[in-house]
Amino acid sequence: MSYETLEKIFYQDRVHYEQEVIARRENPCAVHLPVSIHGNPAFYLNLPEVTDQLELITFTGLEIRELFDTLPEKAQERLCTKAMLQEILHTNEVEGIHSSRKELREAFDSSQRKQKKKPIKFEGLVRVYSQKQTHPELMIIGLESIREFYDIAILPDLEDKTLYPDGEIFRKEGVTVDDGLKIIHAGIVPEAELVEFMNAAFNYWSKSTYSIVNLAVFHYLFGYAHPFYDGNGRIGRLLCSLALHDIVHPLIGYKLATMIADSKSEYYKAFETCNNPKNRGDLTPFVCYFVKTVCKGARVVKEQLGITKKQYQFFLQLCNVLCEQKRIQDKEFDMITILLQVALFSDVGISIQGLSRATLKSVSTIQKRLQSLKQRGIPITTERDGKQYLYSLSIEELEKMAVTIAIP
Repeated sequence: MSYETLEKIFYQDRVHYEQEVIARRENPCAVHLPVSIHGNPAFYLNLPEVTDQLELITFTGLEIRELFDTLPEKAQERLCTKAMLQEILHTNEVEGIHSSRKELREAFDSSQRKQKKKPIKFEGLVRVYSQKQTHPELMIIGLESIREFYDIAILPDLEDKTLYPDGEIFRKEGVTVDDGLKIIHAGIVPEAELVEFMNAAFNYWSKSTYSIVNLAVFHYLFGYAHPFYDGNGRIGRLLCSLALHDIVHPLIGYKLATMIADSKSEYYKAFETCNNPKNRGDLTPFVCYFVKTVCKGARVVKEQLGITKKQYQFFLQLCNVLCEQKRIQDKEFDMITILLQVALFSDVGISIQGLSRATLKSVSTIQKRLQSLKQRGIPITTERDGKQYLYSLSIEELEKMAVTIAIP
């Protein structure tokens, strides 16, 4: 998308700059917002390119839903969990926070246990993301619920207690953002003004919570206000991810931070441009970036999901052939199907206890069948995870087997 920023025009032609500011504000496509950025009334332009991409997101979302709905229910759950953990990995990465897939998987497992032990790192963040899977009706209903999400998702991992929110809802004192050399942004103070700004931003978004453009505007305004001392980026992207669940599809919501991580410099540049007083409150550059990013994420999800579905169908056919050849017995087929789903749709294997629950067979029966399948050359993988073993299928070895077997 080619959109010349007012900041750029300022340095090219001062006379034309003032004329362009007026022209953009008075443009019939201009949408005026109930807040100001550095004293300039905020607005954005509804560009045709943005409208085209919004339509593409809608159509792609429908195609994703159609593909997704053809998968078995457990495969859907595993795929969403895998995508969610990748999203959290990348939202941490955007902020320079290190986390591993193993660490996040442990946090997820801990968050699902009924008998609670001491919370582990990132467990709160994982819990808020995962709640949307089990409670699709989960909504952000106001500033207090944003604070509640923050207290669950971010607060437990803050080692410096001076960074805890100390205001009625947000922070009481000022906060700045720097690039290591100089201050590049300062959040709104005092808290009364911050709350007033956040209420206006939230009310604008809540007028149409199914609008990706409104969500883009809210995400920018959240970052501009910087309501917390720390964790603003992660809580802001979390709110967007949860919203995209409802607007388009959960898998697109779980692709946002991944796409932002791939274009991190562009992401921060969009914030920087709109924060610049010379840009006079024009948020179009950020809206363009955000919509483009969601659109690219939707295309990636559709492509990946299409490939994975074809893989699943192909290997399911292979397992049917192996069943006909008696290398897999009929009574083992359900278990093999589950292992195949785990291999394709999850980032971790399944325990014997998990297989037992899924197939309604005893642990001893599962153990015997796994051993028997291995003896017949079925490529079952085993990985130790603490005190238990996790099982899956080797896709690479299945591909080698498929070369020697005629698949109908």
